[in-house]
Formats: sequence, structure tokens, C-alpha cells
Amino acid sequence: MSAVVLIRDADGAYIEARALLDTCANANFMTADLAKRLRLPTRPCSIPIGAINDLRTTTKHCVDAQFKALHSDFNKRLTFLTVPNITSVTPEEPFPRDSIRLPKNIRLADPQFHLPRQVDILIGSGATLSMLSVGQVNLSREGSELYLQKTQLGWVIVGGIDTDKISTVSCHLSQLEKQLVQFWSLEKCSSPVEQADDRLECEKWYVDTTVRLSDGRYMVRLPFRKKDPVLGDSRAQALKRFRGLERRCSRSSGMMEEFSRVFQEYLDLGHMSLVVDENDSEYYLPFLIVVKNLSLTTKFRVVFDASAKSSLGVSLNDLLHVGPTIQDKLYVHLVRFRSHRYVLTADIEKMYRQILIHPEDRRYQRIFWYRDGKLQVYELNTVTFGVSSAPYLAIRTIHRLADDESAQYPRAAEILKRDMYVDDLLTGSDSLDEIMKARDEIITVLKHGGFNIRQWASNHNHALDNLDEKVLSLAPDGEDAVLKTLGVSWASKRDELAIVVKPVEIPPNVTKRVILSEIAKIFDPVGLVGPVGLHAKWIMQECWKEKVSWDESVPQSLFTLWMDFASQLSSLSSVSAPRHVVCVNPSRIEIHGFSDASKKGYGACLYARSTDKDEKITVRLICSKSRVAPLKEQTIPRLELCGAVILVRLLLETLPALEFSIDRIVLWSDSTIVLHWLRKSPQDLKLFEANRVREIQELGERASWRYVPTQHNPADALSRGQLPKEFLRTH
Repeated sequence: MSAVVLIRDADGAYIEARALLDTCANANFMTADLAKRLRLPTRPCSIPIGAINDLRTTTKHCVDAQFKALHSDFNKRLTFLTVPNITSVTPEEPFPRDSIRLPKNIRLADPQFHLPRQVDILIGSGATLSMLSVGQVNLSREGSELYLQKTQLGWVIVGGIDTDKISTVSCHLSQLEKQLVQFWSLEKCSSPVEQADDRLECEKWYVDTTVRLSDGRYMVRLPFRKKDPVLGDSRAQALKRFRGLERRCSRSSGMMEEFSRVFQEYLDLGHMSLVVDENDSEYYLPFLIVVKNLSLTTKFRVVFDASAKSSLGVSLNDLLHVGPTIQDKLYVHLVRFRSHRYVLTADIEKMYRQILIHPEDRRYQRIFWYRDGKLQVYELNTVTFGVSSAPYLAIRTIHRLADDESAQYPRAAEILKRDMYVDDLLTGSDSLDEIMKARDEIITVLKHGGFNIRQWASNHNHALDNLDEKVLSLAPDGEDAVLKTLGVSWASKRDELAIVVKPVEIPPNVTKRVILSEIAKIFDPVGLVGPVGLHAKWIMQECWKEKVSWDESVPQSLFTLWMDFASQLSSLSSVSAPRHVVCVNPSRIEIHGFSDASKKGYGACLYARSTDKDEKITVRLICSKSRVAPLKEQTIPRLELCGAVILVRLLLETLPALEFSIDRIVLWSDSTIVLHWLRKSPQDLKLFEANRVREIQELGERASWRYVPTQHNPADALSRGQLPKEFLRTH
């Protein structure tokens, strides 16, 4: 039940707000945003809020507020607990108002009950029941249960129409909690099923609507899910956010000048145009600026918010296909990068903005900006960062360019489709001559499509011969110079991957939120410091087991654990590993994988064992992966089996990325029980063991399993976790 009410602010004026009448809630709630607009005095409090499935949060403030009905003199004063959000837009999608007959001469408490809109306050059961009046109209029919209920705020709609189109169930407390639980959930044997129909529809749309212009550049259409999308009014909200951005910029020296510089560049390059005539069918993009101090090229980046809701409660991103994933995972690119003797990295300058949007779709990318001191409306003419379909459109266009040029430049076409990760190129070869030819072809092909590739770097100086200094990496030169390659630090002169960790700043109040925030900064996609990562996840699990709320100080035992870990974390900056995982000119290459488990966790790691012509053996870590043990206790043999499953999956994901021939694959476990299970038929095992043994046995004869004593198993540390200093002593 929704109603529109008038709430009195600190000056005695009334502000319109949307209320949800809830007959089950034990308290009244108000969004923090509305409380801020009312400017009413708040009182500190600490009250736990429970939701479904034992989800909890805590409110820190409460406020007394008086509200009155929209069409009568009825008023009421209540105490509200403030929360960031009450729910998502309600209803989730437009209600078919035309399908019901509302009696005439009644005043609805919420005249626009059928439109998805935000909820500002929630009125709990006590107050809701006290406002119910005598009077009810049954609007139910087949397939629906719908009533008009009279209240002191006006008539409200109760119930709904049955539909199979419900796509979202809101429970804001659960989203981050579910992601955390994945840290220690048991691995699952099933793989996610992609939405094939959606993927094919988006691909067909791209093929049918994309054109190549006479100058070689490409023009694409926005892939809307439905024809003639209805977005509602977004202008007022975008203008409001623009004014707020102006106020914030006025308090930050030089920020408005940066905006002016960025948008002047847009105008100079033809990436946005002035709108002369506005019409009703458009979408306005709010935006903000992101400062990237570590970036070598773009310190300030404007990010557009195409997820901003319109008056109908929908956004541009809601109506667009996101597009299928058509590139390998980040992990695969990094492993492939480690398999070449000679490597090159580069990135495409302003990749998104080199692809034009069809003029008919530019009205969905409107923004506010100044011209000669007067606020004007502009349209963005290119693929825009922040629009959900932008990554797909950009990547797919690079693939289209590669296909169009493949007859003349087959080498470059293959590399562009295989070794590009969004706008970053990571490629290589075991031949210096081959990599230089590929480099020149890539530059030529991209130039034909209107793209400029720059920031070239290599582990061999001659790979950069004959390149203009303007397109070379801006990183400082020297043995210790470190580049960022897909988020991983690479010392190109030494040809080593490095772990860069900043010292942890310990706030006065250490909470679960603080701990998770710091753990999330440890970026180690290939698992170079896997044992340390497992220890960090274990600390997070301990926070969960203590049922500590997000902003509550952790108990002393957890505080001690965290301080011990955080004080050592910066020492990982001394960790490095050779980028190339095999020796020079190997005569034989073997892959050895290890798995292990303990009560704390389980994991797996892969090593490359290469032998050169002089019989010198080189062993290097390729990758590792670990998980903390689930909260529901499992036997050690079962966890060992889960570790073996992780090992097989890691192997299958890694093998296609390795650009060299493999002579033998050996997988090792220190569990005789697991090795015994692997020799049996799954039909002779219990369901838990059978499902996992079946998956492992699908590997067939490509690999052999062997026993390794625990003291010689490198995955032992991976399953038990290590503090940074212990890791440095043992590796």
C-alpha cells in the first residue's frame, strides 16, 4: 500500500514524500536522504534491524517528524529510524492501470500508484492499522486479488495482478552478504548457463545495424531490448545532480577547470554536439569525475551514470542489452602473457570514443554543460563509458575491424581478437622478428578503423625499435620501473611480476566494513601470494561467525588477528616472480598440479617444469586458487576431494592459455582416500563423492594422478593460509 504524504520540515514548510504502509514492520523508517532534506534534529541511537533469512543491519539515528494527508486535514507525528534505502522502486515495473476499473469520485492516496518510484518513508504496523477506515471495494477478477482500502490518508490499492514477468525481488540487506558467503561456499559442480537467446539477439542487432563509414570508422546503434523504448522524464533529476556537482566542485580547487578541459576536448574532437531542439523522447545522463592519480595518461575521467532512474523508475541501462562476453577472462590473458618469451603491451587511446553512435540514438545520451557561460544541452556522439552496452559495442567493433582486415593482415586480426582485453593489448611470441611484424600490422589495422594504439612497452628494447616516442610508455625508465598490466604490476626491464600493497591505515574503530575494504585491495588474479589471500578470507569468515554488524567494532580476538595481518601486509611489496614461466628454448615442458585441504581451507596450484638442452631444470609457479572451508563442517577427505576438483578446473582453464607444447601433465594429492576414490566408478560412491569424482575423471588420460607426502606438497600452505612474513620466509 503506497500513499503520498506531506512532511513538515525544520522551517514549517511541507515536502511531498512517498510512503509505504506496512502491516508487518515493527518500526517506522525514513531514508537518510529525506531526513537530510527535512533538516530536522536527529537523535543518536543504535537499534538492530532484522529482515528475512536472519539478515541484520543497524540504524544509528532516529528523527521525529509530522506528516499530513494529501487531500485532508489528517496529520500524525511519528518517530522514524533512518536508513540509507528502504526498498527498490515500487512497483518493480509499471502496473497495468488500464486493466482495472477504479470507481469515480474517490481520492487515491497515491494517484500514481501504478508507476515505479522511490519510497521515502515506511510506516509500520501500529500506525498503519490505526489509519485504516471503514470502506473497502473488491476489484478482484480471475488471475488477480485486488482491493481498494479506505484510510485516513485516502484510498489505497492493496494486492496485485498475477504475472509471470516478475524479474526482481528486493532485499537490500542480502546483496553484499551473499557475495561474502561465496568466499567459503563449497565449489559447485554445475556451471552457470548463459542466456543464449539474449546473446544471439544482441549479436544479430549488432550485425544488422553496424556500418563502416567512408573514413574507416564504425557507427553502431544502441541495442534496446524493445522497440521504441519509453524512459519517462530524466531531465529534472539530471539537472538536480548537475547543480549538486557544481556545488561540490566549487569546494575543490581546480575541479571545475578539469571538467571544462575534458568537455572542451569532447567538442574539439567532435565527440559531443550542441542540441538545438529538445523533444520529449530522450534521456539525460548525470555524470561525475573520477581522479586516478596512478594513471600515466588520464588522471581525470568523466563517468556517466546511465543507471540513473527516470520518473518511471527505469534507466537507460535497464532497457539495453548488456551484450555477451566475447573476450577471454582476465585470468586467461595473464596466463597467456606469461607463456611468451617476448611480450608487448599497449592500449588503444580513447577506444570507446572512436566509435560513433547513430544520430537517432544520440538523444539518449544528453548531458548538461556550459557554452559561453550559459547552461546548454549537449548530445554525446560516441560510445559512452557508463552505458551498460558500451563494453560489448567497443569490443565487438574491434572484432569487426579484425574480420574486415583479416584478408590483408591475418596475423594482426588473430591477435586483436585473441589478445585484447577491452582497450589493453597483451601479446607476445617466442620470436623477436615475429613480434615486431605483428606490432606494425596491429598499428596499421587499428589506424584503418580510426583507432590509435599507444603506451607500448616490452621486455626487449628492440621490440620497440622505430616507434615514435609519443606512443611509448610514459612510465619512468630503469630497472625498477613498474607498469600496470591489467591491474598487475610488471617490471618490464627485469621481466618480473610484482605485488604492490600500500600500508594499511588503521582507523580508530576497526569494523567488518574496514576489514573487507582492505582485503578487497589485495589484487592477485593469478595467485602469486595465494596463502596470504586464504588467510585474509579466513579472517573475514571469522567476522561472519561472530555475527558482527558492518559498522560495529570487532571483538578483541578479531582485532588482534586483523592487526597482526595488517601490520605485515606492506611487506608483500618485496614479492616478485618471473613473468615467463618456462626457461629459454625448452626441450621438454611438464605441468605439475598439487591440491590439499585442511580444516581452514582447500586449494590448488600449477607449476611449469621446463628442461633446456643442457638438462637444466626450471620450475615456476603458473597460478594458484584457494577457498576457505565452509561453515558447515565437512570431513577432511571431502575437503581434499574439493581441492582436487579445484585443481582440475584450474588446469582446464589454464591449458588453452599456454602458448607452448606440453609433454606431460601430472596431478598430485597427499590424500590416499581421494586417490582411492578416483580409481573407483562414481556409481559405487555416495552422491557427494560421486559428482566430484565424475567431474575429475572426465579429464581422462590427459593427466595422471600421484601421491605426494604432505611435507613435500606446495599446496599445503595454500590450504592453511599464511601471514605475509611467514609467506616470505617459506617462499
